[in-house]
Amino acid sequence: MPSPFILSGCSGGGKSSILDELKDRGFTVVPEAGRRVVADALETNSTALPWIDPLSFCRACCDLHMQDLAKLRKQERRIFLDRSLIDLVAYLEMKQIAVPADLGAALHAVSYAKIVFLTPPWQEIFVNDQERKASFEEAALEYEHLLSSYQSLGYQVTLLPKASIAERTDMLLNELDQMDA
Repeated sequence: MPSPFILSGCSGGGKSSILDELKDRGFTVVPEAGRRVVADALETNSTALPWIDPLSFCRACCDLHMQDLAKLRKQERRIFLDRSLIDLVAYLEMKQIAVPADLGAALHAVSYAKIVFLTPPWQEIFVNDQERKASFEEAALEYEHLLSSYQSLGYQVTLLPKASIAERTDMLLNELDQMDA
């Protein structure tokens, strides 16, 4: 399996729309574990929700993320992830919660592509829903923690501009094509 590419950034910044576009163009896309964990927790009345028990939420996300990666082991094409384990660590740090050793160990056991694409805060497209309850201000703070975390771990961060979904997707793919050339 080639190292998967991460699309991360501000909640409500357009990541899912870009990933939908990548999927429509034939790429393998892994949806965000967090939204799936929240949906499951709401359905089962679990407390593994970021606004109730952030640590349980992060552990559930980590488990699901690792299961997703295990399913892709034989994949030979480019893989795009909606967030990564680094996002979970940045989230806990933002909430001033100590990162447990098992989550830190999981982070070091995974290999991601060294280029990461981030979507910045974008008020005009930000919306809340049943699975996203954070305010725009919290999303902007999350973005700052993500940017700092990825940079401190040595990732090359590419910020995607505030543009149409097609333009953002084209920019991402063009950058990867230039790296391959």
